[in-house]
Amino acid sequence: MANKKQVALIDLHAPIAPAKPVTSVRGKTLRQKEGFTAYLSLLPAFLLIALFMWYPLILAIYHSFTAWDGDSSRWIGLTNYASILTSGQLLLLLRNNFIFLLSIPGILLISLVVSVLLFEQTPGWKFFRSVYYLPTILSAVVVGLLMKTLFDSQGAINQVLNGIGLSTLAQPWIGSAPTAFLVLILAFYWQTLGQGVLIFLAGLSSISADLIEAARIDGANWWQRLFRIIIPSLAPPSPTL
Repeated sequence: MANKKQVALIDLHAPIAPAKPVTSVRGKTLRQKEGFTAYLSLLPAFLLIALFMWYPLILAIYHSFTAWDGDSSRWIGLTNYASILTSGQLLLLLRNNFIFLLSIPGILLISLVVSVLLFEQTPGWKFFRSVYYLPTILSAVVVGLLMKTLFDSQGAINQVLNGIGLSTLAQPWIGSAPTAFLVLILAFYWQTLGQGVLIFLAGLSSISADLIEAARIDGANWWQRLFRIIIPSLAPPSPTL
């Protein structure tokens, strides 16, 4: 007599057991292993940020509560903050920051014009595109020393002015507050120009070249293309600056 095969009935309404997570040899799930690898990859960046940003910030906050001469410090509590509020230095600091705030639209406009000139490949664009970002990678200390050397009373700027017969314009640029502010703003413009141009160029790459070419064929001049096509198209990238 032939053996009958027994067919097991499957209960479709029976609860399904949850799948066990895939584990490695050491018992860690695959997701945990990937997460550990991701955090390990980010660790060098976190260490650099902590070393060059967080540590100086915490150190500056600490020294604000001390009398520090660059070598030794003595804890004085809130004396420095009380001195700022009572001596009128707070208003001076706010005024200086307000002046720098007013200079921001200038660097936005300059960065926009330079990026459009590079985008439209004006003569010399290849050379300038290879060097415009170099000031951005310089530290603030290097930029400060360079500007001090150029705008010193015996610096290169005054020597050039004297050499071309404009000695009346030569002056100690860093010696007075108005001209010192101009030097600071110039240094700010020079160092941040590369970053602004880079962001605007990224935005310009999303604008169709056919659109700009069609506007040029229709008779739109450079300024019309800038204000009626390019700037409206760059509205999203601009807040990034």
